[in-house]
Amino acid sequence: MSLAAGLGCDYVKFQKRDPDLCVPEHQKDVPKACRWGPIPYIEYRRRMEFGEDDYAEIDGHCNAVGIGWFASAWDHNSAHFLADIGVPFLKVPSAQATNPKLLTALRGLGLPVVLSTGMSTDEQVRHAVSELGTCLAYLLHCVSSYPTPDDEVNMGRMLLLRNRYRGVAEVGYSNHSPKTTFPIFAAALGARMVEFHLTICRDGRGSDHAASFDPVRAARVVNGIRDAALAFEADPSEAPQPSEVEAAKRLRRVLP
Repeated sequence: MSLAAGLGCDYVKFQKRDPDLCVPEHQKDVPKACRWGPIPYIEYRRRMEFGEDDYAEIDGHCNAVGIGWFASAWDHNSAHFLADIGVPFLKVPSAQATNPKLLTALRGLGLPVVLSTGMSTDEQVRHAVSELGTCLAYLLHCVSSYPTPDDEVNMGRMLLLRNRYRGVAEVGYSNHSPKTTFPIFAAALGARMVEFHLTICRDGRGSDHAASFDPVRAARVVNGIRDAALAFEADPSEAPQPSEVEAAKRLRRVLP
């Protein structure tokens, strides 16, 4: 959280699951080697979840370092839990974009919602957008492979979503590529929200690290996104720019 705040990020995102709902039955009793020893996978998932006290600590720390936070809800119980503790908005992860019970719960809560579209067909995206209704705030183009191959980033998909859902939701990009260029491209193409994974060590255990940015790469991405946003901030109808007025006086021999 402190690292993300220092990099200039606006928010840090967490994940919330009810393991009893999210872990498939055939996986629950599979042994999991972890720091607690070999335990059933369902027990491992329960121990990995943050509870109310943990999120209170997260909230306090985020307030102290000056960064916002929110979370992905993987099931309807988690959505209600997060709403009850006062999260400002919620995210539907790509893996749950076709979960009707979750979408219905989110619509009922009335909080702004971010929807990731990884693995989703056009019809599945349309259905999720319809189910969320006016709660949908951001629609993120996403490719759910960790890391994403360069030739599958498919940034044109973000433009398609922007045109198709103009007036319905702001469009953004959820990155799983290790390259810093793609989130910056997304910002230059008009992404209103850019999400990326942050790690202190890209060689860590687990698939997410390979699709994450270390602090040096993350700093490049945040600075690039800010530059891209600034470059498109000016009114395109205003030309020449204020800094060009004096230049015209110095350089032009004939002034109309």
